Amino acid sequence: MRRLKHLVLPVLAAAAGLAAPAAAHAQDDVTVMTFNVRLGGEVVDFGKVREVIRSSGADIVGLQEAEGNTRRIARSVGWPYWSDRLHVVSATR
Repeated sequence: MRRLKHLVLPVLAAAAGLAAPAAAHAQDDVTVMTFNVRLGGEVVDFGKVREVIRSSGADIVGLQEAEGNTRRIARSVGWPYWSDRLHVVSATR
């Protein structure tokens, strides 16, 4: 997991076809994590997938092997944003 400043949100927004925010705050940090959930989280205890994401402190999580469960994963951690196309869940929109 790495802390990235000023790069992640504009890149994700561009990839999703969204406009970048008009004014970004220079002091804001975004924590990004990548996570292989192994066959949509069905091979492991799905509750552990939720627990790992919540305890990570990440703001944005890129998923591998989401297998169509991106929305389910986002809802399980109480996050409002997910993209099945990008395999990304986020704590903020």
